[in-house]
Amino acid sequence: MERSPIPEESPGAIGAVILAAGSGRRIGTPKLRLESAGKSYLEIILELLGQAEVAPVAVVVAAEEKAWACHLLAGKSGRPDRRPKPAPALRQETTLLVNPHPEQGMLSSVQLGIAALRACTGLFIVPVDHPFVALSTYLLLKQACGQNPGAIIKPVYNGRPGHPVVVPIALSEAILAAEPGASLRDLLRGAGTELIRVEAGDAGILKNINEPGDRLIITDT
Repeated sequence: MERSPIPEESPGAIGAVILAAGSGRRIGTPKLRLESAGKSYLEIILELLGQAEVAPVAVVVAAEEKAWACHLLAGKSGRPDRRPKPAPALRQETTLLVNPHPEQGMLSSVQLGIAALRACTGLFIVPVDHPFVALSTYLLLKQACGQNPGAIIKPVYNGRPGHPVVVPIALSEAILAAEPGASLRDLLRGAGTELIRVEAGDAGILKNINEPGDRLIITDT
């Protein structure tokens, strides 16, 4: 596993793991490169986390996307036809992790992120194909985690659960011990940990990009 230096976490910090190692096979391109309003999905999520003061952040990518992600985190757009732009909110306390076996499933990326950020109280688990979550939702979930540090926090919209979920670090051992092909959803259901559902009033928690008809704009390669 290749990774950049791990930033020091503050005790009690609420961090985040962005799951961006998927190949995007169904949609035809890695999802972290998809764009909305001129920004990649990864950039959008990083900026939202920065605005919500969620830190540290671990971004988990596949090996073939490492160079592109490094370019983004260095303050550039990831596209050669754009001028570099400063992105301090993207770089500060952000760690890039490479998942050498993303084909093993989402949990393998979750495990890499949790292992890197185990000093946090809780961690947002953020799939990169959910870039349309509102800033207010991140703030609500962060507040709920701060008030209930031992609980799993899930946002809901009209009773329907969505993403991101906040996982207490107390579950890290169970998650790290699981087989990579296991389901995080099943692990959380069987954890015997308090689950708090937060009505976010945000349809963005349900909006993910899986099929070609779902996508907006794809960045140049």
